[in-house]
Amino acid sequence: MFHGPRALALLVAAVVVGVVSGCGAKSDAPKKRPPPLVTVTTPEVRDVPILLTYTVDIRPVEQADLQSKVQGYVEKIYVDRGDAVKKGQLLAEIRPSDLPQLLGQARENVGQTEASFRLAGENARRARELFQRGMVSRADLDQAEAQLQIAESARGSARAGMGVVSTRLSETRLVAPFSGWVSERKLDQGSLVQPGPQNSTILTVVRIDQVRVFVSVLEAQAPLVRRGQPATVTVDAVPGKLFQGTVTRVPPSLDTNTRTLTCEIVIPNPDGTLKPGMYGRAALTVDTHPRGVVLPVEAVVAEEAERSVFIVDQIKPAADGKGPATGIAHRVLVQTGFDGGEWLEITKGLTGTESVIVAGVDLAADGMPVGVAKKKSAPPSQAKVD
Repeated sequence: MFHGPRALALLVAAVVVGVVSGCGAKSDAPKKRPPPLVTVTTPEVRDVPILLTYTVDIRPVEQADLQSKVQGYVEKIYVDRGDAVKKGQLLAEIRPSDLPQLLGQARENVGQTEASFRLAGENARRARELFQRGMVSRADLDQAEAQLQIAESARGSARAGMGVVSTRLSETRLVAPFSGWVSERKLDQGSLVQPGPQNSTILTVVRIDQVRVFVSVLEAQAPLVRRGQPATVTVDAVPGKLFQGTVTRVPPSLDTNTRTLTCEIVIPNPDGTLKPGMYGRAALTVDTHPRGVVLPVEAVVAEEAERSVFIVDQIKPAADGKGPATGIAHRVLVQTGFDGGEWLEITKGLTGTESVIVAGVDLAADGMPVGVAKKKSAPPSQAKVD
């Protein structure tokens, strides 16, 4: 048995070795990692409207470019851009350069032909009386009757000519062809105007209590569009507002340059919110899939040749009653239908009753235990084909 300083040193060394050995044994014990935490949802089962979405070209339901039918100068313009007009309202007047002189000549011509007609009629009456008395021949009577017919024809031609000039004079007044708004004023007072190819538009009048919305449907989707289908239009200038209408015209042929079908939608616009030229989009409801299975797009794993989702079964609550429930993840191959932007239609692989992982998909593997967070519902939306 040791005594003194040597014994004390050995005792301290033994204690240190025991402590180190105990610490080493504790650090070597394996730790159990908790399973990855995921969020699941139950697919939504509902009728899925199928939409075709396109950018739109918004135009007024009616538009008229008002031009002068006579040569002259703009005398007066009574309206400007943004003014409301009524059908038949006087908008502008043209001062013709030659029509007053032409009208004077036409009136003189009518007067001359009227006098010639009266003289020819008197000569024909006398010729008939003299022929009955045997004082003139049949040839003289025929000549007098022919002169009367010539004078009558000349009188009619002169009257028609004066009517043409009078009509042209009435066309110096530009009136609104329908009730609407002045969208453009392109000329001012004193501007020279003339009929023909060089004619310039003075005013443009539009009617926008309804608007015509044109969409260019792709060739592959053209058979899906039919007259009478409901349509919804949105514009960037009025976010969040939907404008409802119907497909009113579907042409029988495609544009040979773009290979698209230009269809027309009429949208009621009583307050004038929609303006021609606005940028927007139209969604045409072309079909409905009954009882479709819908999932958020983040739940679907897209690979080169297949699509899949992870479902969780055998879900059990936490043993201590405080932590998340646990379950087993399984990979399921699915087929997708129409794309709703934030969600996808599942056409094969799911029944709609499964618990599908929507958050933490990258942490899951087939057969792996996972922690299950609170479920959330799939967002309602509508399908579309871009």
